[in-house]
Amino acid sequence: MQSACRLVVPVLTPFETNGDISLTALGRLCAFLSKSRFPGIFTLGSSGELPLYGKKDRCRIIQTSREHAPKSILFAGVSGTGWHDVLDNIEEAKGLGANVAVAMAPFFIKLSQEELYNYCCRLADKSALPLTLYNHRRNASIFSVELLDRLKSHQGIVAIKETMNDIQRIPSICQEGGKARFTVFQGNENLMLESFKLNADGIISTLANVVPSLFVELIDAWELHDERSAQEYQERINQICLLFQHPEVSECLSALLSIVRVPLHAMGMIPAGTSLVGGYVPSAEFKHEILETFRPYID
Repeated sequence: MQSACRLVVPVLTPFETNGDISLTALGRLCAFLSKSRFPGIFTLGSSGELPLYGKKDRCRIIQTSREHAPKSILFAGVSGTGWHDVLDNIEEAKGLGANVAVAMAPFFIKLSQEELYNYCCRLADKSALPLTLYNHRRNASIFSVELLDRLKSHQGIVAIKETMNDIQRIPSICQEGGKARFTVFQGNENLMLESFKLNADGIISTLANVVPSLFVELIDAWELHDERSAQEYQERINQICLLFQHPEVSECLSALLSIVRVPLHAMGMIPAGTSLVGGYVPSAEFKHEILETFRPYID
């Protein structure tokens, strides 16, 4: 996977204004992303709002993503509250055409590092798909560098998505363990180039829902050893990342995801719905700032 996947896009789940999932828009978005020159689409991550869905909706989302991106490597979020639940999700995802399962630590409950090690090994032992771990910094249980080093030896664990805002973790995570090391994906766009310099393999980027070409161009420059151009692309990405500092973003996940929903709606890609549960609409000022930031890329 290391050579094949440099960029993976965690696909947004579009909603109608009444809160219903828009499978039509999801298919359109997946088709749009699959035309870009990268192989990875990640459905039902945090950007896809996995914890809010039941089994029926999860299956519909995975199936639609596969149908409209048939040649993409399909990463499917399978996280849940326990390993039985997650293994059932993995079986369903495999049957719907997913290539890789992506699992966080169990929701809500804080585990010790030894408990988390046993949990991940049990999943990997029984998983019907190769397993990518997702170290989500907002989760109750965080993977330490030492724990990830132990987990590298499991043949069923193929990758890690790292979202901690600590670039110093990357060199240790990228070191070889008991086997050829697993693929390391940076989950913070502003740390993309620095992580590549520290031997990370790729990026999983929510912003790439809107501007996949910007990330592809940085990757191309890096692989051509054109660090000056790569740095220029990183600086352009960093300008977009400033939107994450807007005060509304700290209120709820829907506010954060508005950073990609608003421009995708302006592009005619998705409906205007902002949330599965309702209750949040971005302010006029925030919407204006988002559109002005993305205007060079969507006009």
